Amino acid sequence: MYMTDHSETTRQLSQITDAGLFERLATAVLRHAVPALYGNLTHPGLNADGKTVKSPVDGIAFVSGAHPSHMVIAHHASGSVDDLKKKWLHDPSTVKPHKGTKPTAPPGDVIKTMSIVLEERKRTPGLQVTLALTTNREPSEDLTRDVMAAAKNYQINIDTWSCSRIANYLDNEPDGQWLRKHYLGIVQQRLSKQLLRELSLASIKALPVMARLESLVHRELDTVVLDRSPRPVAFLIGESGVGKTIACYKRLKAHIGAGGCGLVLPHEILSAHRTLDQALDAELRQFYPSLEAGVGAIACSLCSATDPLIILIEDVNRSNNPALLLERLAGWGEPRNEDPSTESANWRLLCPVWPKVLATIADEARRRIESLSVWALPFTKDEARDAIERRAALADIIVSPLEADNLADALGNDPLLIALCNFTQSPDPQQVIGGFIKASLCRCVSSKDRLILTEYQTALKALACGMLSHLRVDPNWSEVRNWLKDQPEHITAIRQLLQDSEIVRLTDAGQVQRLNFRHDRVRSWLLADSATDLIKSGYVDDAIFSEPYFADVIGTALADPDASAEAVTRVGIFNPLALFYALKMFREPKTRIHKAILAAIEAWLADETTHGRANRTLRWEALHVLSETESSQVLAIAKRFRERSWPALETRFRNGDIGAGLDFCLSVEPGVTAPWRDRLIAHAKVRFGEALVHNLDELLRRSDLSSRERSGGLRLAGHLAEPVLAGAIASCWASDLERTEHLDDYLWAAAECCGNNPDSLLKPVCDTWAALPYESPDGRLSPRSDLAAHEISWAFKEALPQPALRYFIERARQEDLNAPITYMLRGIDHPDAVEFIALEFATISRKAEGKGGIWLFSSMLHSDWERQQREKGKGMSSVSRQRLQELWECMDNDRHIRRQAFLLWAATSAPGDVELLRSMADLPFFADDILRARLKRADSIAIPAFIDKLRSDKAGYWWQLGRFIWSDELTSALEENFQRRGAEVKRVWKVYFPSDWIMSELLMRLKTSVAERLLKAHWSHLRFSPYFVQTAIYLATPASCALAKEAISQCPDASEILQHIHIHFGIKMTGHPGVSRIQQLEALIPYWDHISPSDIHSLWDLCNERGWFDFRRTHLDERLQGQWRKRTLLDESNFCSDLDEHLANGQIHWIDYLVDRYLNQGEQFDRILNILHKWLRDHRTITALELIVAAIVHAGRRHDLDLICIDGIEPVPQAEAIIADTHFAVRRRSLD
Repeated sequence: MYMTDHSETTRQLSQITDAGLFERLATAVLRHAVPALYGNLTHPGLNADGKTVKSPVDGIAFVSGAHPSHMVIAHHASGSVDDLKKKWLHDPSTVKPHKGTKPTAPPGDVIKTMSIVLEERKRTPGLQVTLALTTNREPSEDLTRDVMAAAKNYQINIDTWSCSRIANYLDNEPDGQWLRKHYLGIVQQRLSKQLLRELSLASIKALPVMARLESLVHRELDTVVLDRSPRPVAFLIGESGVGKTIACYKRLKAHIGAGGCGLVLPHEILSAHRTLDQALDAELRQFYPSLEAGVGAIACSLCSATDPLIILIEDVNRSNNPALLLERLAGWGEPRNEDPSTESANWRLLCPVWPKVLATIADEARRRIESLSVWALPFTKDEARDAIERRAALADIIVSPLEADNLADALGNDPLLIALCNFTQSPDPQQVIGGFIKASLCRCVSSKDRLILTEYQTALKALACGMLSHLRVDPNWSEVRNWLKDQPEHITAIRQLLQDSEIVRLTDAGQVQRLNFRHDRVRSWLLADSATDLIKSGYVDDAIFSEPYFADVIGTALADPDASAEAVTRVGIFNPLALFYALKMFREPKTRIHKAILAAIEAWLADETTHGRANRTLRWEALHVLSETESSQVLAIAKRFRERSWPALETRFRNGDIGAGLDFCLSVEPGVTAPWRDRLIAHAKVRFGEALVHNLDELLRRSDLSSRERSGGLRLAGHLAEPVLAGAIASCWASDLERTEHLDDYLWAAAECCGNNPDSLLKPVCDTWAALPYESPDGRLSPRSDLAAHEISWAFKEALPQPALRYFIERARQEDLNAPITYMLRGIDHPDAVEFIALEFATISRKAEGKGGIWLFSSMLHSDWERQQREKGKGMSSVSRQRLQELWECMDNDRHIRRQAFLLWAATSAPGDVELLRSMADLPFFADDILRARLKRADSIAIPAFIDKLRSDKAGYWWQLGRFIWSDELTSALEENFQRRGAEVKRVWKVYFPSDWIMSELLMRLKTSVAERLLKAHWSHLRFSPYFVQTAIYLATPASCALAKEAISQCPDASEILQHIHIHFGIKMTGHPGVSRIQQLEALIPYWDHISPSDIHSLWDLCNERGWFDFRRTHLDERLQGQWRKRTLLDESNFCSDLDEHLANGQIHWIDYLVDRYLNQGEQFDRILNILHKWLRDHRTITALELIVAAIVHAGRRHDLDLICIDGIEPVPQAEAIIADTHFAVRRRSLD
């Protein structure tokens, strides 16, 4: 039932005649509406069947932690309004009965309550009492006054919940609407936490996971996803079939099963919406259409950093433009202007990604995405064995551990192949998927009234042919029926396979049902199998042969030994990229066709046109395929390319070219996060091992090395970390007359390769380091301080051998390198390193004692550790924390050592911390530090001590910890603080109390009704402070808006009282509740003229982020002025000026950023493209054309290709080549 009549709730309440139903509803309302009072209310007036039973009270409880003791009683009334006075106030002692009789009417609820109160006050003097009277009627005016008089007379508080008050809560509060739906059947418009949990269950249930859950085994990848993945956005990169989605699914399912919230966002939703809030809003309203707009932001606000909203992206790899979507997701995870003392984001996003998709992204964006990535590898040997034994057990097949190991080896520890393999047959990795499909079809045949095997096989091939010829890899059922309308027997067969759901099944996708295959590799096998038949028959349409999107399918089919030479020739003409996929399949030539394919590759590379502009993207794609290919043929082929791009270097190094390895290492400093570099070096080390090390040893011993070769060789040596290279590094040092120019590379290589004899390599390097100047004339870091302060320090955080670490610690005892080494070792997670840092900090602390001042290094380091755990899920190791704990617990250590060790220990957290901290709460010297650590870990037992601190905290220092923990007692303490403020502060405009900045923020974090009550109670003095006027607007209730309006109308300068409103509203501030309801911006409408241009722009940006485009266009677009307006697409002239600037500076690659910026403000790409085309008409140059096609390659679709006009652009051949390359790039990326 939808809420169309605002009196509907009141009417339904008044019609309740079931006393038990009303009591359950009223009790639930009390518990949810005022949990501080009624949260633990018992219900003795109701039995297990939901029926009322005789009891002196309907509900009773004691408020937890209240001083003095506070008893709460509830009575519920659902009779007629005429009986209400008797129900509540009847006093039998005042009735004069007929002679010889006693009064028969029972005492009223207030009278019954007082008898209990009097009895309880005998053993609890000073007892406070609240009586809640609920009714589904409206008490009369005189009854209301009589009830309040009774409360005063009996010295209790009576809290009356009439029908209209209950209805108001049910209609206007999210939790109330949840109760209204549950008890009255009226659907929700506002999102509550309970409904979000319900929708979370529906979302994960709808995820098409075809694996048998009971067959899944625990993997190291599961632990990585849970504890060690980046936050808030984590990309899981791995080949199709390694279990990325399953690992994410297990994480999401466990989180939801434990009471958390999470959603699956399909790539269609992601493609259609620019921001996280918009995407969540669309997905939630798809499951629950009656929800109000803007619930995406509300969903996030209902969760927290410790109980986040977990979001699984499904399946971005199959979207029309996966590269664009990945860049969008990475943008969602970009850090905001954050206060490091606050908690992290209250959502986590997990996105499985194929490496081949990542390879299509521009270098800068790819590096940003990889910094947010973890790699999903195949099963380890133990995991593969466990998976095989689990699957065998489910199939009642006996497999010994040795047999399981042999099967795992044969299947390459591939999770998908293990999941599909028939263990009763000898496994052949090339045949497993085909075998699975055939076995599944055989099971269909064995069922009653089914078709024969050939009919199913023919139908699947017809389906695959339709997908190829119609360029649809994810068809809906209507499309399939239309393709096969002349072959009804195929439709029957496909329908039965869909019903069995083992190979393919139907899933809902908006208004249609789409075919969803068991796995992408199952679909690819079917397409390749169909293409193989077409190639053998010689009836492949040129449109299929020339389709770049199907290059991998055609290449797989072409690798079949029975393919024809004529097919190879056609592929070489129409789709040369498929030749490289064929090579990837067969690796080494074994047949006539394989040799023909290699010859076709050679012929293509020998053609001069291959290396022209028209084939640029094709060459990049071919190099990427080669970079994933391990074959003795690869190096010779790679050298025929003229590019020196990343894929070219990767191809060569992956196949043993040490020169490419040097270039690879030179491209990025050792300390820069580069998973692609680390993964490739690890692969080369495993594959080429001794040969790679031997070649590098010989190179480093050469005396004629260029500067680039020397740096590249030293960096590669450091990454390989082989002690056998120590002699070569020493030789390189001895022959280098410009060693100070490469000192950082020597430090890296020497530390990583020194083995158990660090002195021989590190002493000369460190002595030279110490000889660098310690002063800097321009005020920057001196050469000595700067050498290892950044990249080298970051590199050592990831890998520093223990002998080198101990050498550095010992070397730091000498004054000349004490400070630089201390700074270099600051973030290394090793017991010796953290102990060294703690002792150094203690030394500085002793020297600084009594001198005042602020020492930033220690607080910076603590923040770094906190941020690492917050953003990467990687806290300090248990062994390092244990070493620090030993230092701060040891009574023999002085207070400086103990305190500095504790502060470093407390910078990250782990299970069991709270119990340990409670046991140490009274330690001298740093009891306050322990209390802060407990509060940051939400230890509710620490709240009384916290409140003691707050009573003397005028500046708000302790109040900041309210961001991490809250309770009803803290709400009372907040009110006490307001009372003190009212007694001390002057009633003049713009007066500030020292703690106003944090008090106002904490109000914003409270439940709206509680915050509004506090504001109203203390408005007489809060109204003069900009902090609280803006808080009143932020709450956006009718009452709070009225308070703000009154204050602003009387303020002599409204602009000053509304200054910096974007900061106070928490816009782009991690850890702040922020703006989640459009009503919060609607409350600002009367004050636009008083809000600064920069704040207007922040609000304008927020509207784009939330998807409130209509509001923005109506209220903010015209108010955006000057530099802020120039950055938008509101005026075409500004956009064209940006294009002119990029063109003049040769910044063609910046068009991606420009297009994204305008898409984010709600513009359609079609409009952007129209402006680009108009601009191109005025700039008919090759460079301008390059800029336009870069935008289309980034965000365009196939239909956009026909709109490119090159008339008048010279030279014509070059323009035509650019267009040809653009066609290939867009068609390769997507079929749409």
